[in-house]
Amino acid sequence: MRLRTRARLRWQGRTVAALTIVWLLLWGHLNLVTLLSGIVLGYLVSVVFPLPAFLYDGKVRPIGVLRLLWQLFSHLVLASFDLASYSLRRTVQMRPGVVRIDLTSHSDLVQVMTAALVSLVPGTIVVDAPRHERRLYLHVFDLKGPDAVANEVLDALGAEVAVLRAFGSSAELERAEANLRERRLELRKESA
Repeated sequence: MRLRTRARLRWQGRTVAALTIVWLLLWGHLNLVTLLSGIVLGYLVSVVFPLPAFLYDGKVRPIGVLRLLWQLFSHLVLASFDLASYSLRRTVQMRPGVVRIDLTSHSDLVQVMTAALVSLVPGTIVVDAPRHERRLYLHVFDLKGPDAVANEVLDALGAEVAVLRAFGSSAELERAEANLRERRLELRKESA
């Protein structure tokens, strides 16, 4: 048996456990047959559809995770009220647009987590995320005000910093925070 085939058939405990939990949640009850079929199905799925390996040099920071969740929750609430106010108006004058965000981190995981965080907030959605350029293209529901594009860029870079505070390496976090500070200073100079 070739080495590649052997590696593909290897037991991936965490993946199988996660897929088994999803299987049990879908069935809605726990018994021996459901548990065993979930384990077998989880193993088969992990062999037939293997996940690619990725490098992760960051660390999980519990305080950063809590701050990230708080930021997500507050953005969800504020954006939901904002969209609800649009639905209650008689006339709606929107300025939708697409905004380019150049990310600081070179990690696939950080790019995906930042894109997910930004897309979860109502009013914005990631329409493209080229991997080799480390960019996000966001469709924004309403770009209101003269500094709207710059504010959306700052919000997305703030989301990247929040992800890095929760899961990133210290070096990437420092670079991202410096980039965010620099962008804020540029916006203040332009506004003055």
